Amino acid sequence: LLCGHGYSTLEGARSFSSVLTRHGLSNGDFDRSQRQQNFMRAALSQAASKGSLTNPIRFKNMLHAITTNLTVDSEFSNSDIRSLAWSLRQLRPKDITFITSPMKRCDQNASGDVIIPDLAKTRELFGDVSTDDLGAYVRKYGGAGSLGTPTNVS
Repeated sequence: LLCGHGYSTLEGARSFSSVLTRHGLSNGDFDRSQRQQNFMRAALSQAASKGSLTNPIRFKNMLHAITTNLTVDSEFSNSDIRSLAWSLRQLRPKDITFITSPMKRCDQNASGDVIIPDLAKTRELFGDVSTDDLGAYVRKYGGAGSLGTPTNVS
């Protein structure tokens, strides 16, 4: 985590608190989303660098740590999670693109702040996702790289 005093490593409740914070961020929930995406990228990078994704014992221990701290749909069993995680064991941070759904503008109504999506770009984004060509969207509009380095989650 890059903060005003340099880099810090956050663990446990401090890391959870950091990725959920929305107050004091110049772009509010948008900065929070970026922080959460960077946190996920940094966590995957750390897991991959320690061999946790390819070593069966480390993988089992990591999966246990994740599943005991994760809430999922009741139809998604621990076995399903284990199978999904194992199928993604060769995945690396460089293979992942984080993108936020395109926004046209922010507005306000009686309920508070409202995000008005850019429907044309959103349709294009999800079309490219459905045809497994997210790269086309990224080449056209950007998206990857806007997160900075995985450790820069401030």
